[in-house]
Amino acid sequence: MSVLFKEVTPTLQETLEDSIRERDFQFMYQPIVNIKNKGMGLEMLARWQHKGEWISPILFIPVIEKERLISSFTKLIIDQLIADFRRLKRELRQVKFFSLNISPYIFIYKEEDQFLSYLTSKLKQHNISFSEICLEITESSMLDERAFKFLEGCNEKGFLIAIDDFGTGFSSLDYLIGTSFNVLKLDVALIRKITDNPRKIAIVESVLHLARKLQFRVVAEGVETKEQYQLLKEIGVDDIQGYYLSKPMFLEDIIEREPIAYLDPKI
Repeated sequence: MSVLFKEVTPTLQETLEDSIRERDFQFMYQPIVNIKNKGMGLEMLARWQHKGEWISPILFIPVIEKERLISSFTKLIIDQLIADFRRLKRELRQVKFFSLNISPYIFIYKEEDQFLSYLTSKLKQHNISFSEICLEITESSMLDERAFKFLEGCNEKGFLIAIDDFGTGFSSLDYLIGTSFNVLKLDVALIRKITDNPRKIAIVESVLHLARKLQFRVVAEGVETKEQYQLLKEIGVDDIQGYYLSKPMFLEDIIEREPIAYLDPKI
């Protein structure tokens, strides 16, 4: 599909400001399926359609971050998450949590307290437990001691805290020792072609062994084939996310799909 904007321009920046103010974004969700207890989480993904064209998140998210629009954009995301979560909990009971990505720019701009205050206030207002929200941050985004303390505070409040893209940085073990994470999301690079790579299998098995000792859940991202799914299930991965089970979908499509289809991709 063609895109309206192919590079960052002043027009793109102004249009994004207008779209955030007018809440002109759509949101998709990709299931994260626990293959043991059949529970399911949903990772929230922002999508922007402008003048009939889809604009790549690779293009618009960095602009939102660098132009200091992240605070207003995050509030938009939280409001939509609350509305969608309440509906999905009523209509699809196997949904256990929603996963929300944290931009590292909330730390750069020192807006993490504002973010947490808004999120907790909205969750309390709608009687949603903090434990039903997973906050994801990429391993490469762990910036300083302030970020660590913020995430530890979120953990103490009961939020799930996930390291996204785990295994891509140089200090993975340091993060496990020094922070209060409880979910590891294995980077797609570890999963890609894993069935043909004994070293990748050995690495994932080692991470699983460590995760059990530390009482972490492990999510395998980017699972695209039946062979990958079966292998990861056999070696003990807790949760699976990827196109083999489901691509990202709009809310209505998630509700209309048969619940068992998330566990049996043949449906």
